[in-house]
Amino acid sequence: MVINDEHRQARLAGELDQVARTLAHSTPAVADPPDSYGMLADLASTTAALEQACQQLAHWHSRSLRAHAGTDDDTDPADRTSQASTALARAAAALGQSSEALHQAQAANSHLRWIPAGSRITQLPALDDQPAPSEGLSL
Repeated sequence: MVINDEHRQARLAGELDQVARTLAHSTPAVADPPDSYGMLADLASTTAALEQACQQLAHWHSRSLRAHAGTDDDTDPADRTSQASTALARAAAALGQSSEALHQAQAANSHLRWIPAGSRITQLPALDDQPAPSEGLSL
């Protein structure tokens, strides 16, 4: 059950960041390949929830009067809230596309049949010498 606790928003965002970083560091390989199907579903769901959060924050920024006390760079506060709202709307759209791509990956994954753990693999498919997408990146 999801609890709407508005006073914990910043802490929840920080916790999500830490969990996402842990997941990013733990996924160069998947110990039990069938788990990848559920992981993709969870990632798609999480991404959709982040899309909603960005949409809501974009809407909040577009109508918030609390920033109108000023800015730290003498820019019109309305300009800054509008910029934030626009950027958040773009982020929400990108997250929506990401969520859809994750659903497509999950659908493709659903047709895979994995070799059970502990089975002897007699022939491995040829692998490219290309580095994994995350090599050299650090979160």
